Amino acid sequence: MPRRVVKFTRRRAWQAGELDEDLALCLVAWEGCLGADASLRTRSDWAAAWSRWGERILPEFVTRHPGCRPAAMYAAGLVKAVPLVRPLPMGSRCRGYFVADEGGGVTYWRLSERYQRCEASWLLEQGVIDRAEYRRHRRFAGGHRWRCV
Repeated sequence: MPRRVVKFTRRRAWQAGELDEDLALCLVAWEGCLGADASLRTRSDWAAAWSRWGERILPEFVTRHPGCRPAAMYAAGLVKAVPLVRPLPMGSRCRGYFVADEGGGVTYWRLSERYQRCEASWLLEQGVIDRAEYRRHRRFAGGHRWRCV
């Protein structure tokens, strides 16, 4: 017997009023266990999701990772991207995340400190974190050998 085709309308989880674990992981670390969330493509999508869930996510994230900020803050444009110290080698397999906006877009990198500045020192210089959080980062990370999230 033929089955009836059921079409589901695509809705964004954060618009429905629920924060699932995968979306929370996406907002923190660019992609969840199922990959990047399909609803987070443009800077305005990231900004809307962060304005909805940021107050809930940020305190726990800062406690676990002092001196770092969640990916959604970078993607929403609240924090400037951490600059590269040296250019990436030709043909490197480094993981970059592209966020589209009106001006074309920006690629954010997750690299070791060999290629990218320490996130905590960059945020301290930008005025996003204070000296106390920077000291907590240094104690937590064991100096700057540990790569920030």
